[in-house]
Amino acid sequence: MKNMPLVTVITAAYNLIKCGRKDTFRQTVESVQCQTYKNIEHIVIDGASNDGTIDLLKEYQDMGWIKYYSEPDSGLYDAINKGILKANGKYVVVLNSDDFYCDEHAIEWLVDKIEENAKQYPNRKALVLDFGQDAVCYSELWEQSGRIYAALKCSGIGPEDIVMLLLPRHPRMLIALLGVLRCGAAAMLVEDSYPKERIDYMKDDAAVRLVLDEAFYE
Repeated sequence: MKNMPLVTVITAAYNLIKCGRKDTFRQTVESVQCQTYKNIEHIVIDGASNDGTIDLLKEYQDMGWIKYYSEPDSGLYDAINKGILKANGKYVVVLNSDDFYCDEHAIEWLVDKIEENAKQYPNRKALVLDFGQDAVCYSELWEQSGRIYAALKCSGIGPEDIVMLLLPRHPRMLIALLGVLRCGAAAMLVEDSYPKERIDYMKDDAAVRLVLDEAFYE
């Protein structure tokens, strides 16, 4: 697996048995385990279930198929964000507890295509915004996000940290997002047009470690 980038699959769960999702969750987990691509970590974020779901999760964790964390959360998207904070993969995929991969080659094909596009077509457009007026190719995307990554690492940003991206809708925001994820941190995307009071509240409420705005590029 030396040349196989790690892929993190994140699944959110809560009271699966009570909701009648026990069997579909088993299908979810087994579809990941059956993938031909073997460098995968499967993280399950549980919202403090109280119906026997923890026993189900422990069963799969003991088999080495998943790693689960259980604590109260604010819903699906909060759970997914928690999963992203714990992810170690170069690529992160969200797979719901009632979804599954219908083909055992799904992740292998996905990774191969992403890597192929970046290597073989470095000058092709990777990001397009404003109906084609702004575009970033794959090589630029990787290079520019690498600069963000290096700057964030120098600022001490890493796993478990939250970075607020306070930027306008522009390829720069997506480039910054990739740079944050390459650090293993989580990103909070906030439009710079929001009122200052709202931005300050969001920053304090989420315990944001660093704000990346236009001044960051100066």
